[in-house]
Amino acid sequence: MVKSLIESEVKNKLRIILGVLFIEYLIIVFSGISFTNLSGDMLFSIGVDPLFWLIYIAKIPQTILKYTWLAILYDIGIFLSFIFLIYNPFKNKIAVVLFCLLLVFYVSYMGLIGTRNYMTGFFLVLLPFLFKEDKNRQISFGVLRYFLLFFYVSAAFIKIQQSSIYDLNYYSKILINQLTPYYLEHNFSWRTVVNLYLVGHPYFSRILFLSGLLLECIPIVGFFTKRFDPYLATLILLFHLSNWFIMDIAPIGQIAFICTLFFSKKIYKNRRF
Repeated sequence: MVKSLIESEVKNKLRIILGVLFIEYLIIVFSGISFTNLSGDMLFSIGVDPLFWLIYIAKIPQTILKYTWLAILYDIGIFLSFIFLIYNPFKNKIAVVLFCLLLVFYVSYMGLIGTRNYMTGFFLVLLPFLFKEDKNRQISFGVLRYFLLFFYVSAAFIKIQQSSIYDLNYYSKILINQLTPYYLEHNFSWRTVVNLYLVGHPYFSRILFLSGLLLECIPIVGFFTKRFDPYLATLILLFHLSNWFIMDIAPIGQIAFICTLFFSKKIYKNRRF
């Protein structure tokens, strides 16, 4: 009885993570990014990641986008896989299918826009779901957790190593580069007004930059204890939301990945997962 209740509680936590990931996927789709919407567009930048090369050498994205009916089936496959996996997060075979589908989708999306960003969590969050044995799931969840922490801490260390903390105008330069399209389009929305204010007040913008840098550094605490994981997740989300507000860098594709920290203690305590 107790074991059944524990497994049910863990399953609900995993459903929340998968549900958030599903919502992120739907937001991306409704913004106009899906294989169905991109059908016929064959312009790609494959980048330097060998994993990208393999997928393109196999002509997987090219084939999907060449045939509209195949693109529609692919999108339906992602949708149904989400539904089935949310219903039963312990079905690793469904997780494998969804992981592969989202990986190809991510590679195609990044290749289309010609950039690489923090959206790797979009498919990496499914890593623990791929394994059938509880022990393997626990190990993979631990690896995923440390990778998430390393992701943000290393980003902070790179900024420090580049001596950006000593450059008064560093953040102002980032803001100018990030919102250049707004200026070219004569888009003077509230975000542009905030951007211009920060560019014109480098001391204040520097305080914001150092605050963001501190938020990226704090996850280093997670390497020593899981006790503060929910608070670390909150701070990381705050970092992303502030970037979204100021620089229009939406964290869509990374939120579910971050949410794993909210439930890490609960999941680790139990045998299932």
